[in-house]
Amino acid sequence: MAQNWLHSSPYAPLPPKAVVGGYDSDGSPIYVGRSFHEGDCLPTKVIPSKRSAFVAWAGGEHPKAHYELLLGDGYSWQPCFGPNIPPNAISTGKTSNGEAVYVGRGHYANSLTVGKVLPSHGCLYIPYQGGEIKLEKYEVLVYGGGAPEAAPLIDLDDYKWVHSSAYSSLPPNAVVGGNDFDGDMMYVGRAFHHGDMLVLKVVPAKKLAFGSWRGEEVPKDHFEILCGRNLVWRHCYNHMIPDNAVVCGTTSLEQPVYIGRGHYEGSLTVGRISKVHKALFIPFRGVERRLETYEILVDEKQSAGWKVELASTDPLPSPPPPPPMTPEKVCPYPELKAPMPMPVPTPMGPPPPYTPVATPMPMPMPTPMPSYLPPKPGFTEATTYVPPVAGAYPPSQIIPASTYNSSTYPPPPPPATIVVTATTYQPSNRFDKWMPASPAYTPGDAVHAGQDSDMSTIYVCRAFHNGDFIPGKAIPGRSSAYISYQGQEIHKTNFEILVGQHYIWVPAIDGYAPGAVEGGRTSSGEILYIGRAHYHGSLTCGKIHRSHGCLYIPYGGREIRIDGGYEILVHREDYYRGGQYMGY
Repeated sequence: MAQNWLHSSPYAPLPPKAVVGGYDSDGSPIYVGRSFHEGDCLPTKVIPSKRSAFVAWAGGEHPKAHYELLLGDGYSWQPCFGPNIPPNAISTGKTSNGEAVYVGRGHYANSLTVGKVLPSHGCLYIPYQGGEIKLEKYEVLVYGGGAPEAAPLIDLDDYKWVHSSAYSSLPPNAVVGGNDFDGDMMYVGRAFHHGDMLVLKVVPAKKLAFGSWRGEEVPKDHFEILCGRNLVWRHCYNHMIPDNAVVCGTTSLEQPVYIGRGHYEGSLTVGRISKVHKALFIPFRGVERRLETYEILVDEKQSAGWKVELASTDPLPSPPPPPPMTPEKVCPYPELKAPMPMPVPTPMGPPPPYTPVATPMPMPMPTPMPSYLPPKPGFTEATTYVPPVAGAYPPSQIIPASTYNSSTYPPPPPPATIVVTATTYQPSNRFDKWMPASPAYTPGDAVHAGQDSDMSTIYVCRAFHNGDFIPGKAIPGRSSAYISYQGQEIHKTNFEILVGQHYIWVPAIDGYAPGAVEGGRTSSGEILYIGRAHYHGSLTCGKIHRSHGCLYIPYGGREIRIDGGYEILVHREDYYRGGQYMGY
């Protein structure tokens, strides 16, 4: 098969029919290219929006100023395992040793990045953040693999639903939804079930698709896959549906169904967004799970906005016709105007006849209270002062202790003994539940905070350190927890994990939001709130230090300062009420 490679550069315009390879961590599209480096013809990730291109070689990421772009239709991505390369895989060329190099792609740090596949290594190498990353699970670019009608051409400015099945090859430009708990890639699909249109997670490695319906996970072997190039995932704030959200279909009650995804137990799973329940429902291990924090799929080519529900969808009635206009009488004096006519009062009927009424009894007057006047201050001359005579007053009576009868007045109760136990810090917030955890144990219903650069799930935790009770990140996949303190990332083996369902992440304003969750305190008594931010492909949680005006997160052995653009964990009900959460 003759391939069409076109020479290009970072500042050249993107040619039509360039093959899309994936997207960067910030959502920028990545295209498939190739270029020479040290005698090897290597696949190149081309990012036109950043005017850059990179190859992976000898453990590093190397920029390229000149490369070739792959053009054409009929290409698709097929899951690949180890050195088993499909016969119709696309090769960019050979290494200096004569080994064929193939085009692959894989998920890493919220990106879907193009890289090189070497059959002798049985893996994929991608260029990312200055380094060469090795991935065991990946896809390889192939040509054909399905009937032409099963893989129609995708318009650059549109998206389509393509019919597929569990054993069909993946159509071109299939929209990536996330990854399963075991790392298998997941795509966006849909199918009907009992009159409802369901959002499906399509997992080609498992040869099946799944949707959620009435608390259960429903498998599907025939479905449609969403294909397009201008679709991106955006965080859904306050459950508000943007105008450019992608509609999957409608329910049996004619309610629109939107596409979302969320993190759950190490997976990034696709599901349906319910406007009625204001939540995302995902299929996971046989049951339907509800998530309060999620992303929504939107069409980036449309203008972003927010849907506002109208009080009624009925057309408004036409206004009544205006009254006929009466021509104004011409006044002979332009500077004077005709006087306004006085309205004629409505004639009123005669008053009712007079009915005699008995004279009411007079009310008795209350007797005035005698007024009290304090005596005027008097003055007694010194000559008239008579000193008191001793014995004029009766002597004070002294009761001997032996005659005291204790039965007359019972003895007072002894004072209550207050015992202060020197245990761990216990906040008075009765709504928050912190469970003891360890590297080998993570409690259920833990509050999800984000993911690390390698897509490991991060939960909210806290731990003691040098007199401070500090919120941090717990990573069960690494059997560890970390906090930040004085510029360092501190590893902790004894910590607590926050559990519950009534929490959401919202943008922080000056380090605060209504209903903010108190994560701990410093030794001086300052409250530390829980925040999170994106950093180097991760979404990491840490402590909000309001007196410092920033968020601190533990990352890569250091304490990273985030000055703005971060989120804060709040109680959902308190935040929606707009009231300030009362701590102690």
